[in-house]
Amino acid sequence: MKTRKMVSFDKLEPSLKKQLLRDHPDGFEDVAMRIDAPTPFHAVLLEAEDVTYLVKLNNYVVTAASLEDDDDDDDNDDIDVDADDLEMDDDD
Repeated sequence: MKTRKMVSFDKLEPSLKKQLLRDHPDGFEDVAMRIDAPTPFHAVLLEAEDVTYLVKLNNYVVTAASLEDDDDDDDNDDIDVDADDLEMDDDD
């Protein structure tokens, strides 16, 4: 079973950031999911060899238009995240 970690887009290793951008050349609007945590945020999944990352996106990465579209979409894009299942990087 892969390890699961949550990391901010800004703190993602350069090689993983390149992989994420290569996987989604048209941006994250279609794949970003809203996480309804105490402080809601948007994130995308990144599958690496040994780790599945939940990458927290900054507002400048997810456009304002995509944030507004969330209200019109089905709630199927929202997921519940159990904080106990994720490892948080120390510098995040």
